[in-house]
Amino acid sequence: MPKNNPRGEFLDETEAYLDDWDAAEKKYVKIKTESVSDALQTLFPKIEKAREQFDLDEVNRLLEEFEEQDDNLTDDLAPVFYLRGLNYTLQLRHGDAELYFRKAASLDDKNSLYNNEHAIILSKLGRHDDAEPIFRRALEINEAVYGTDHRSIAILLNNLATALQNLGKYAQAEPLFRRALQFNERQLDPAHPRLAVSLKNLGGLLLDVGKHREAEALYRRTLAIDEKVYDNEHPKLAIDLNNLAESLRMQGKHDEAEPLYRRSLAIHEQQFGPEHPKFAISLNNLASLLQGQGKSSEAEPLYRRALAITEKAYGKEHPEVVTGLNNLAESLRNQKKYDEAEPLYRQTLALCEKHLGPEHPYVAGSLNNLGLLLHAKRKYTEAEPLFRRALSIDEMAFGKEHPNVALDLNNLAQLLQEQGNYYDAVPLYEQALKILDSRSGEDHPHTILIMKNLAAVLKKI
Repeated sequence: MPKNNPRGEFLDETEAYLDDWDAAEKKYVKIKTESVSDALQTLFPKIEKAREQFDLDEVNRLLEEFEEQDDNLTDDLAPVFYLRGLNYTLQLRHGDAELYFRKAASLDDKNSLYNNEHAIILSKLGRHDDAEPIFRRALEINEAVYGTDHRSIAILLNNLATALQNLGKYAQAEPLFRRALQFNERQLDPAHPRLAVSLKNLGGLLLDVGKHREAEALYRRTLAIDEKVYDNEHPKLAIDLNNLAESLRMQGKHDEAEPLYRRSLAIHEQQFGPEHPKFAISLNNLASLLQGQGKSSEAEPLYRRALAITEKAYGKEHPEVVTGLNNLAESLRNQKKYDEAEPLYRQTLALCEKHLGPEHPYVAGSLNNLGLLLHAKRKYTEAEPLFRRALSIDEMAFGKEHPNVALDLNNLAQLLQEQGNYYDAVPLYEQALKILDSRSGEDHPHTILIMKNLAAVLKKI
């Protein structure tokens, strides 16, 4: 189960790196400068006065009043609906924002801005299946209008790739992230923040598909750019440090990763306080490092604290809670606290299936973890179908040569070995070892572990 792997960042068609308010302001200006009626132009000063006072309810009232009074001005309705969507986004009323972005896009279905914004809000609501075709529509519109070498194409490629990544469609997402990065490398200054975002997004996808060394190189470039742009305590640096640390941890480079995690944690605590979800992510990832070093008793209280913060912020059924539940369960399992761990694993699996669907790679991770617990409790007949289902999901998602598939094979082989099915276990170990030798290298901890497992079972034949 991934431990807060970095995910793609959605970009909009005006500015990718500003805070939400500033980004909304640029979108607002874009609408204001487009061709709209005189009646709508006279409304803008009133909207601006309300916005200057941060009175977003008044903005809603003004726009709603305009709709009611001027519903015969159909040319104005799409931009008014779009502005209402922007305003609701600032109020974190994402359900209302989705409704109005959808209305805007339905009235002007050839407007890529409206389609892109609608798809972004759908993704924020976790509706990635609904977002994907709308991102594709926005991309098709702009490629038809501007060709394939326009700045907006890179932005829309990134957004579509991020939606595909969130759906676990990694093979489809990777070439799109690479196209966006290639465009930004051609068009942007080497120290441009948008290039850093593009590097970060491809890096997150590469972590998901097990290309850890390539991800590390991209994260180092991202950090170098952002260190030139932002001060040493900026939250973006905390994200960069965390991402680089994750890529190192996944390669078993714990000593290199630890100071980066701790620096990221300190920045998040300073900038957001000790009860913020971003601080919880840093706590969780530092705990994962300690866990990887065999320090489960030190990791457990960090996991518990991170989970408590996340549940308080989002509620106990939110997708953001999944990682914390899983990781706490992992810590308890490693300490042989099996009865405490099992309900957490089952809750994790239920939430993954609920929010992501039964064939998502995260579901495979959750199945594997529950299977390992049941294996430890000698419930072999319950564990085996979980391992086989996880293997099937990962082979479908990643292909048969992926490191995750190697770990699935190892888990199933160990279970068979434990039951005395040595001849069935050997080819699974051999297949896993072949994958990891090629993808991770012979010195990776996982490769070494499977070599030992294979050697042990061969002695019993």
